[in-house]
Order: sequence, then structure tokens, then C-alpha cells
Amino acid sequence: MRRWILNDRIEDWTTAWEPASLLTMKSPLVLGSICFFFSIFLFVPLPKGKGYPFPSSAEIVISILYLPVTLLAVATIIVAIYKIILKINRGPWVFAMILSMPVFVPTAQGFIATFRRAKFVEWPREAMELRELALDYQDVHPERFHRMGKDEEVRLDGFGKHIESLRSAGDAKVAAMHLPVRGDLILDTWGNPVRYGFDFDQDGYIEISSRMIAASYASGQTAGYRIAIAVALGRSKHHSDFYPHVGSR
Repeated sequence: MRRWILNDRIEDWTTAWEPASLLTMKSPLVLGSICFFFSIFLFVPLPKGKGYPFPSSAEIVISILYLPVTLLAVATIIVAIYKIILKINRGPWVFAMILSMPVFVPTAQGFIATFRRAKFVEWPREAMELRELALDYQDVHPERFHRMGKDEEVRLDGFGKHIESLRSAGDAKVAAMHLPVRGDLILDTWGNPVRYGFDFDQDGYIEISSRMIAASYASGQTAGYRIAIAVALGRSKHHSDFYPHVGSR
């Protein structure tokens, strides 16, 4: 009799526990799977609309669902962190968190692209200010312009310290230039040392890394300038071109 009652209680408890356990195990996996399978469509080329700028039906659907699914992924990750801290059903929630993360890849790529565009936008303005400072420096210390090889790329000895001294004195030209200075080096918007070129033969071009940069529309003795200096982005894996800017006087 006692054994029958005990077995009956165990059976009732097991029956009541199993659905709740399965729901607890499946719910995080369902949430994570929704986010993961939606993220697949973010990386698969979608059909294009028949005429620009009208999007296709698939692009419209993905655009409408992107925000709700992103919020779902955020909620899933927050709940997963909460469950992990409390040590409640951690395995499925960790897996759900991993499945939700690919949804944020396009957003992260967008932020990175915006950050890179900002650096390229900043460079022309900074380069214009820097080239004027380099021209002033050449007027004062022409002996500090040293050719680095067979082309016309040069090293400016003491230029960084010169900029810092002008900045300490409150010089207006230096105040307009916001590029950081590290010792003798001026860093570009990517954080790499700026490259310089100087037209030694006054042929209307400055040669840097086998590239001829136009310093004037004329050539030879009619170049129309006394000195011409190019400032360019430093070598970096983030860009293939060095975007030179030339100043002359």
C-alpha cells in the first residue's frame, strides 16, 4: 500500500515536472534560433527591386523585421546573462546568447564604416593645415628636409617638436590643426606617421612610392612656385591610397 502511494506520488511529480522542464529547456533555444535564422538573411544577397530606388518585397520585409528581431536578441542576451549569474539553466541560455549575436554584425559593420568615413573626411582639412605648417618650416629650416630614398619622399627632422613649441605659444595655425604629435612625428587621422614629399627638381611633380603627384599644372622653370610640399597618409592596412595634398609657394 505504501509502495503504491509512493509510486503514485513519484509518477504525479514526474508528469507535472516534464512539461515545465521541456519548456525551460526549449524557450531559450527557440529565441536564439529565431535570431540566428533571421541573421542568415542579413548576409544572403536578396532580390533587388525592378527599378532604383524602389526596394524588393524581400528587402522591405527584412527592413521591417530588423528592429523587432534586434530587440528580441537584446532581450535574449540580457535574460541569458541574468540566468548565467544565478546559475539557472545556464547551458541553453548560453547557447541562445551565442545564436543571437550574429544579428548585431550589420550594426557593428555600420559603426565601423561610419568611423572610417569620418577619418577620411577629417584628413583633407587636417592635411591643408599641416602642409601650410610644413611650408613655413621649410622656409625656416630647409636643412632639416632629408631625402629618404631615390624618390622625393622626405623626413622632417624636428618638425614634431617645432609644432609642439608653436602650440605651447598659442600659434593660430597650429591651433587649427588637431593631428596628434608623438615626439618628432605627426600622426594622421588613422594614428600613423604622416608622410611628406618635396619637389626637389621643380618639374611640377612630387614622386612618392613610384607615384607622380601633380604639384603644378605647368612644368620645368614655369612651374610657378619656389617650393612644393606634399603631405600624405601614413602606411596602413585600412587604406590602399595615401591621399596626398600638395601645397606650394
